[in-house]
Amino acid sequence: MSPPRARKRLTHVDRHGAARMVDVGATPVTGGIVRDTADALRSALREAAARADVIVTSGGVSVGDHDHVKPVVDELGSMDFWSIAIRPGRPLAFGELRAPDHRDIPIFGLPGNPVSSLLGFELFVRPALLRMAGRTLLHRPRIEARLDDALDTPPGLRFFARGIYDPATNTVRTTGPQGSGILRSMALANCFIDVPETVQRVEAGGTVTVIRTDLPEDH
Repeated sequence: MSPPRARKRLTHVDRHGAARMVDVGATPVTGGIVRDTADALRSALREAAARADVIVTSGGVSVGDHDHVKPVVDELGSMDFWSIAIRPGRPLAFGELRAPDHRDIPIFGLPGNPVSSLLGFELFVRPALLRMAGRTLLHRPRIEARLDDALDTPPGLRFFARGIYDPATNTVRTTGPQGSGILRSMALANCFIDVPETVQRVEAGGTVTVIRTDLPEDH
């Protein structure tokens, strides 16, 4: 980490996310799987707030009967926002929990869907951890590239397609089917194709913004 600082301690329930935390200089403290009850989540979050600098959860942030993150965080601290206009990853929460020593502990509530969770971590959690570590370069490189295959996007939502960028030709193509439950789409990707919410279709040959997730932050 640069400049040198104490490594941040985080609680997270997902091993893929834990590996990404190590990549930015954090020390993950896994909290395990929490039962889908408000009492179990309340207990787990209180324990996490007592020993972590940041809390990252996966799942329980939507509007189902067993999605308890929002009400429990509201009870133990405050929820700053709960949903964002992107896909995948629309149900994403951020707030603070009050620790026993009166520190305000940031908490990120990522979706339980694996692709949504990994994308949410990359776009929101990773830059925050880098900032907390004293880094000044927080965001991956963005470039303009030519799209090889047509891409339809949801109306009214900013869409992050998983893509494969070829620097030799400055072209990008999707990794295939883009369903948020298709983990293969993330495993094959070396970039995100960032399509604004005002665009519902990009034709093959069109110009798109590419976020190079295979390169370190440059701004």
